[in-house]
Amino acid sequence: MIAEVAVEKTQFAFDKLFSYIVPEHLAERVSVGACVAVPFGRKNSIRRAFVINLKEQNLESNLVLKKIDSLIDSSPILSPEQIKLVSWVSEYYLCSLYDSLSLILPRYVKNNEFEKKQDKSLPLNINLSDYQNNVYAEILNWFFNSEKKESLLYGITGSGKTQVFLKLAQRLFLKSKKVLILVPEISLIPQMAKIIEKFFGKYAFACLHSGLSNKVRSSEWNKIKNEAVNIVLGTRSAIFVPMIPDLIVIDEEQEPTYKSDKTPRFNAKEVARFLCKNYNCKLILSSATPSVESFYLAKSGKISLFQLKKRYGNSKLPEVKIVNINKNLYNAKSILSLELLDELRDKISKGEQSILLLDRRGFHTLARCSYCGSSISCENCSTTLVHHLVHRKNKLICHYCGFNIDVPELCPKCKNHKINLIGVGTQSLENEIRTAIPESKCLRVDADTTKSKKVYEKMFDNFKSGKYNIMVGTRMVAKGLDFDNVSLVGILCADQSLFGEGYKSYERTFSLISQAVGRSGRKNNNGKALIQTFSADNPIIEISAKQDYDVFFEKEIKLRKLMLYPPFADLCTIGFVGINEEKTWQSCLFFFESLKYNAKIKFNDIPIKILFPSKAFMTKLSKKFRFRITIKCRNNQKFRRFLTDSLIYYQQNSKINKFKINPRNKSGIHIFFDMNPEHLF
Repeated sequence: MIAEVAVEKTQFAFDKLFSYIVPEHLAERVSVGACVAVPFGRKNSIRRAFVINLKEQNLESNLVLKKIDSLIDSSPILSPEQIKLVSWVSEYYLCSLYDSLSLILPRYVKNNEFEKKQDKSLPLNINLSDYQNNVYAEILNWFFNSEKKESLLYGITGSGKTQVFLKLAQRLFLKSKKVLILVPEISLIPQMAKIIEKFFGKYAFACLHSGLSNKVRSSEWNKIKNEAVNIVLGTRSAIFVPMIPDLIVIDEEQEPTYKSDKTPRFNAKEVARFLCKNYNCKLILSSATPSVESFYLAKSGKISLFQLKKRYGNSKLPEVKIVNINKNLYNAKSILSLELLDELRDKISKGEQSILLLDRRGFHTLARCSYCGSSISCENCSTTLVHHLVHRKNKLICHYCGFNIDVPELCPKCKNHKINLIGVGTQSLENEIRTAIPESKCLRVDADTTKSKKVYEKMFDNFKSGKYNIMVGTRMVAKGLDFDNVSLVGILCADQSLFGEGYKSYERTFSLISQAVGRSGRKNNNGKALIQTFSADNPIIEISAKQDYDVFFEKEIKLRKLMLYPPFADLCTIGFVGINEEKTWQSCLFFFESLKYNAKIKFNDIPIKILFPSKAFMTKLSKKFRFRITIKCRNNQKFRRFLTDSLIYYQQNSKINKFKINPRNKSGIHIFFDMNPEHLF
């Protein structure tokens, strides 16, 4: 018997299934999906591998094969459906088979039996308003009768989208069908888990996300694999759960966190579409501010569209006001306007709560010398350090690699003048609120204060119970959270994301502001939102304040079409990362020549536009230099073959036309492909 296996630590360009003889003593135990140890390479080093296929040995073949060394797990870990998914991920995201396997099966998961526990009482019924019921009836008709596999549930903030898709999930659950629900952030897991427990029961669901310990994650994984639960809740990696769901729901589908920024650079929405196409399940994308690509598919009729244009119950959209902080600051060093301070005091006096969004953590955002103008930068990355107060000590910290130093007394460059700390982060905003409003009880929620799921849960529970009256936080407090007593939202530095690199900067700004505004007035309170900005007359700020997604979409889609951005073309980023700057740049240039050569000689019939190589947005990160090539294309099998052939040509040659490269320059350079990246590399 011959086993075809996927072996760990193989290069993508030469990745394939490797054949091994199954020894007689393992013949009865080795099966498709099993994890085995095999000798690999000239030195026969033992590597982990998974059996993808088994076939009879051809006795007439002269090919000499190595034997499987041992069986790591006593029973198959991968199902046939998972093996099919592995092959697709490898081909679609241009990664090795073993890299795609690592998504589906983390190393620490072991097969274990899991006892199914039953809830003693039936799940509570989910009551919908008449308006919601009308939309729910449309969704039911789509689910059971439409040939379209995908739909978009687009509803304004507070319209009750969660209730609607959970009503469908509950109907399927009572028929013993399986449902997968994804949320974009770990911070949203506790709230959604409590809702699911309320309507489905304590033992009806499992959770999967990166914040779990190895032991808990293994337990949850086995609970799903052994069909002890029919509902799974998780973040993007949960799309690879060991079950085929009947329904997949991706909540807040516009969020960039559904796209991985590490190899394999998968997008959970694309993986969901693969599952729907191959296993007859249905996909609901849910959002108050859908991604431009999803709304374009819905408007063009390629996927179904369901809309909730009214808030649930008696709640109304909040009153929104744009505050020009060029004229309205509390004091010269403050980021708080007089108007926002007055509103905060008013809400506290009424026993109501407020949320303040500032998408910059730390105390000050920049340390700069007033004499020579230089800023203190990270030694490992091409970015400035951010001032944090850590255990009452002034530290300058890199948000990328963690490098940190004490705040120097004099400028390290000119040695002449004291360093000025400028800019405002969540730490200084929290401090300023406590000074300006002594009666406030302020809670800060950012990456510095939230290190685990339990911390998120405790913080949000404390805020919900009224222990705090003001919550200050980064974008993690702007989406998906539901607090009945919040009647004021303040958005500070609302325009900062407008000027970021990347074609999605307007979309991100609109979504962040609209989602944040939507946290206000979600029960019966008359909510209010203040948007503080230096760009009060910017049209995106004005449209965001009105929460008019349709107007935003019409403006944005015209720009995308003009510039040939998604959904009118795909973008492929080819990244180059290396310790030596010159070698990395030369490798990037040589690969560019390889692309041009292949496009002209072998693939002259595919529509592509290859942009000249450039430095990455973050040129240096963790002591490694970064460069990129961007291609506008159509992501299909032929284009992916073009990339693979170009990589093989790059690795096997050192001369293209007049361009030469020293073969040593290519060693140690990491190359990756990223289709439709959410963030600019």
